Amino acid sequence: MPDFDTVLRARRSIHEYDDHKLDIRDVIEIVNAARFIPMAGNIFNLRFIIISDAQVKQEMARVSLEQKFIAQASHVIAVCSHPEKTVRAYGNIGLLYTKQQAGAAIENILLKATSMGIASCWVGAFPYDEMKRILKIPDNIRATTVVEALIPLAYPPKKIKERRAEKPSLKAVLYFERWGQEK
Repeated sequence: MPDFDTVLRARRSIHEYDDHKLDIRDVIEIVNAARFIPMAGNIFNLRFIIISDAQVKQEMARVSLEQKFIAQASHVIAVCSHPEKTVRAYGNIGLLYTKQQAGAAIENILLKATSMGIASCWVGAFPYDEMKRILKIPDNIRATTVVEALIPLAYPPKKIKERRAEKPSLKAVLYFERWGQEK
């Protein structure tokens, strides 16, 4: 297993995949990494749907602004939040806590996939109500459930086209004591 800094630097959004299927046990191991996140009030309000059906992935890709790579993935993880308990505990700020929890879980999924040599991408551009319909989220929880992200998973191709975005320097994003103050 690579060290953490190597995984951080290797993580990237990959839109091209090898056509070999992932072992479902690997996909479940990746989802399991999402459980080890900080949670407001120790309330875990996320659910995960693993999709491998070709027709469902095709429909997901179609409504996701034609992001065709979704359909080509071996599996897709839909990260869903159901913030009801968090909102009950914290009021409307619970919605923010839910978004924070989802972001932390998604990043754990992406990093775990990277550590296993599996390609992934965080997809957030899709019509939420349409995605709930495709995923058959029940009517009784549909209004309060949010599909936070789709994460296609697959083996990367042998040769990946290098399109890595340049990351900002630490100096450009780090301040001390107040906004804009450098050390």
